[in-house]
Amino acid sequence: MYRFALPFAALFTLACADVPAGDDDAGGVLAGEAALDLKADGSSGNELRVRAGEMSVWLRTATEVGVGDFGTRVVIFGRASRDLDNAFSWVPDDAFGEAQLTSARKFKVVLDEGHEVNSILSGQPIFVTLHAKTGTLRDYVVRIALEPRLYGFTGSRQIWLRDAVLPVYVRDGLSNLRYRGHATVNDDTAALEVEADDAPTVIAEEPGDFAFDWTYEGLAQALTPSHDTFSFIATSETLDAEKRAKLAPFVVKVAMTADDPYNDLIPLRTCDETVRQCIVDAGDLADLGHCAVYREVQICMASLP
Repeated sequence: MYRFALPFAALFTLACADVPAGDDDAGGVLAGEAALDLKADGSSGNELRVRAGEMSVWLRTATEVGVGDFGTRVVIFGRASRDLDNAFSWVPDDAFGEAQLTSARKFKVVLDEGHEVNSILSGQPIFVTLHAKTGTLRDYVVRIALEPRLYGFTGSRQIWLRDAVLPVYVRDGLSNLRYRGHATVNDDTAALEVEADDAPTVIAEEPGDFAFDWTYEGLAQALTPSHDTFSFIATSETLDAEKRAKLAPFVVKVAMTADDPYNDLIPLRTCDETVRQCIVDAGDLADLGHCAVYREVQICMASLP
């Protein structure tokens, strides 16, 4: 039975209300982190709040998806407790996306190319450097992680859907990447079908348990505003049930530091021994989704002989 879940670090409490941000916040530690809970059939929280040094930052969990000049466009929105005079987005050793100030204390990050969206949704965090106009500490770096998620669930309770659509490693000689959801049906004899123009491939794992996979190209089409809902239909001799859901990228983790981001926010790319052993035990099996998320497996694959 598929029971993989994405681990989270120790977290701050979610800040859901859009409260005014002020300069009179008490001084904080040099680094903070927050994350959205991993839940079934629905996420909670409109914003994630982090604090470091003398500034708080709020990230809207819902992103805006559109169609840009180079395909699917994803926009991330944030705000700060101090006036800003600059914002810059990057990944280690390279500029990435485009950060823009939209008011004195608000900013957005635009991912406007396929490789940018795919990189971030497959597990690469994006970093945003913010420069405050006032305060003893002026320079802050925010690390943002996105994840495709199902939301807006309606329909039968006989079908359980995990909201997170996680990137997994499937050896195909090309991208080796799939975006995988998971469904459980309260009938071990049932079959599952997904009805949509950009439907994922359904994989029966165990009786009553199903994975469903998108390639990035399929996922990008499924994320576009023209797409409305997916229908998950389970049928057996005694069951005819339907569950509906929408799909969008969500901000799921945020961290911020007023110190060196290479010390606080950027972990070393090392292979976890448990993941490495799982890959070895899998032998020639193409699907390594049971070992870990895509980038953790990718790191270990690069270190294997």
